[in-house]
Amino acid sequence: EAAKAEGYFTPEAYQLFKELEFKNMLKYFDNVDTQSQNEDLKKHFQVLEDESTCKKVLSTFCKNHKEIGLIILTDNKKFQGLAICGSKEEIYLYYQAPTGMVENQQLSLFDSFEQKENTVIADLVKEISAKVKVATVDIKKQYAFLQTENTKNYFDAVLAAYLLNPLKNDYDGEAIALEHLGLTIPGFKEVFGKRTVAEAYKETPETVAEYFMYQAYVAIAAKEVLESKLKEAGMLSLMNEIEMPLSYVLYDMEKEGV
Repeated sequence: EAAKAEGYFTPEAYQLFKELEFKNMLKYFDNVDTQSQNEDLKKHFQVLEDESTCKKVLSTFCKNHKEIGLIILTDNKKFQGLAICGSKEEIYLYYQAPTGMVENQQLSLFDSFEQKENTVIADLVKEISAKVKVATVDIKKQYAFLQTENTKNYFDAVLAAYLLNPLKNDYDGEAIALEHLGLTIPGFKEVFGKRTVAEAYKETPETVAEYFMYQAYVAIAAKEVLESKLKEAGMLSLMNEIEMPLSYVLYDMEKEGV
């Protein structure tokens, strides 16, 4: 008992493990307050409870902002909501529960086994993405829900981070937040493990909502920093004129199974 060692999993250790990218160890910090430094940001997080409220917020964003941070929530390539950020004081999440069969529902031979997907918000997002500049994280996962005639209005933080340092292991929102904003946020593995978005949201809705709102904030907050670093490195034109259009070409090829 006298030789027992404990007290390793502290906020300081969590920060160090984040910096060293020891992601498999982060699961041991469940009982540690790792997010107190972000309380000023989190107090502006808002979850939109219904479709009509979401439509109002999106309409306001379209009128008041020339660029936004946007993350699309998907499961099995279907729209399940969004996280959107216009500034540090305007960070929202809307979650749309997946449609499916009603329990004990009786179907005739002429009925579909799946309910029709609700695309009202998804359609509105696509419309807005043609009117404002959109910053996101890993745009290839978002393209299906954006207007894609061209990519001049889009900025992918993951692609920018890769161009600046192609030798890193990770280019997710968590790594970008730490390296370029000095911000420690929850990682994907910490929040989801092996769960889908729907499974995780059902079990831990607050944690999942915070994860996506952090991602939306990082997307727009890191844009200015990353663009400045790209310009300094002489790669801003490469990013905008070659890499972003190429990202859509690659998405389109993957979609077609090429």
